[in-house]
Amino acid sequence: MSTWNSILRKATTLLGVAILAMGLSGSPAYAQMVETESLLAAPQTEPDRVQIKDALNREDIRQKLAELGVDANDIAGRVDSLTDEEARTLAQRIDSLPAGAGTDVVTILLLVIIIILLV
Repeated sequence: MSTWNSILRKATTLLGVAILAMGLSGSPAYAQMVETESLLAAPQTEPDRVQIKDALNREDIRQKLAELGVDANDIAGRVDSLTDEEARTLAQRIDSLPAGAGTDVVTILLLVIIIILLV
């Protein structure tokens, strides 16, 4: 009987260790190093989108867009649906336009209309 108790005790201990090991094992976590250059090279388009929205919130541009049939409520959604490259290009183009000139409104409107038609 003592050999039977000894085998049963060892089997119980082995089973308990196996159950404990299965309970403690979790899914593995995968991590790797990220280079600073790759983070700096990642596109930061949120400031570009804010800049575009600010430019489109001007009253004269809103009036011109309304004349062209663009709903003012759709403007923010359409700016959000731009690709990162389109947003960056448009934001750079807005910065390069001369301040106070009459052509900046027309140029911005043309760019916005082209992008709206593409989307």
